Amino acid sequence: MAAGSWDLTPRTVTDAQGAEDPMKIVLKCFRERKVLISYAIKKSFPFLEALRDRELITNKMYEDCQESFKSLIPVSQVIYKVLNELEKKFDMEVLEALFSEINRMEYPDLMNVYKDFQNVIQEKLCLQDSDGEEREERPNTQLWLEEGTGGNSVSRGLTWPHSEPSSPGGQFLWARA
Repeated sequence: MAAGSWDLTPRTVTDAQGAEDPMKIVLKCFRERKVLISYAIKKSFPFLEALRDRELITNKMYEDCQESFKSLIPVSQVIYKVLNELEKKFDMEVLEALFSEINRMEYPDLMNVYKDFQNVIQEKLCLQDSDGEEREERPNTQLWLEEGTGGNSVSRGLTWPHSEPSSPGGQFLWARA
């Protein structure tokens, strides 16, 4: 394939997966990697503060986490509990917060999980046009997912440079339509 990017619209993904919901695929990836994520987050700052600032966790949950740290509960266990809560309201905003540039810099082990997400999206969300022909490979990979229903739906996309498995991962770029 030539160098290039993939553009996966919700219709393309749905057609390619036999009507499997792309968000369910990404959520499954998240669920399967919660332990890995919890061990990648070695300290609470800035992870918990960013989640609180984005209102993805409540002030009470944040305070409960701080109390857990004072009680010497390991960071990984506290983060896992937080990830369980994030799973309940899982959406693209959760992924955006999880894989923010700051988190990827602050928690280098998170890059392995980030690369897993790249691989799942590239492998499981089939890269075909709606007519069934494989798309030409390009340097950027883009996935658009619909969230919500009816008039409240929001489209969000994520983009990263296509990379070989041995090269460093790219970066998420989020857009709302």
